[in-house]
Amino acid sequence: MSARNSMARLTDSEEHSRPRLALLARLVNRLGGDRLYFPLARLLYRLTIEGEHYIPDVGACLFAINHESLMTDALVYRVIRRHRPDVCLFGWQNLRGESPMYDFLSHFGETNLEERYLRAYKARGLSAGELLRAREVLRQGGAIIVGVEGELTWDGRFQYPLAPGAAWLTLRTGAPVAPIVTTGGYDMWPRWQMDKLRLTGRITIRVGQPLTVCDTPITRLTEEALEAANQRIWEAMAALFPSPSFASPADPPD
Repeated sequence: MSARNSMARLTDSEEHSRPRLALLARLVNRLGGDRLYFPLARLLYRLTIEGEHYIPDVGACLFAINHESLMTDALVYRVIRRHRPDVCLFGWQNLRGESPMYDFLSHFGETNLEERYLRAYKARGLSAGELLRAREVLRQGGAIIVGVEGELTWDGRFQYPLAPGAAWLTLRTGAPVAPIVTTGGYDMWPRWQMDKLRLTGRITIRVGQPLTVCDTPITRLTEEALEAANQRIWEAMAALFPSPSFASPADPPD
């Protein structure tokens, strides 16, 4: 299969995910919302949440998550929302203005979503304007969710190195980073097969203790500072996985 045909197949797969997300969200919302959402996840996917007490209820916080699947991203978002109703999140948007996560959360009955949704553009990453907007949210004591890999994983493993957005935000604001990882989402709904959602599996969400990357905001960043911050975030998240096999095969520096 040619590279062009492969990309076309992936694009079609992602397009199929949008109505599936919307349909699932509407169904759960009509049947009881959060009262059904987590019990259903526990029933179908044996959902386990560990370390939820580490989620801070107040104060600036950058929630750094891995990108296994759209479904696990949504589950993590709902867990955080139980503690931080005002949390903002980055979600990818394609060049046609379509955003599967935004659609899912809208159908789920989210309020004021436009004010809390920050757009990461597919194939271009986080825009300067959205980064500045996120910086202001953190400066005012708000909370933000960032998928630190920059895109959904291709092989189920936590990628290395990370995209620079999370490191830039924590260095420029001094906000602590709360590492959160999921396992099981890739087997349930991999990026390359988003037109098929498995209804069985085992999903685990692990929340780590927040870490302070810098004590005060840094006004002039260097490549070395960004790399060091990214390394600390990666190590804190990688330590939450049950085994090293969940991390990227690329060896991080000592």
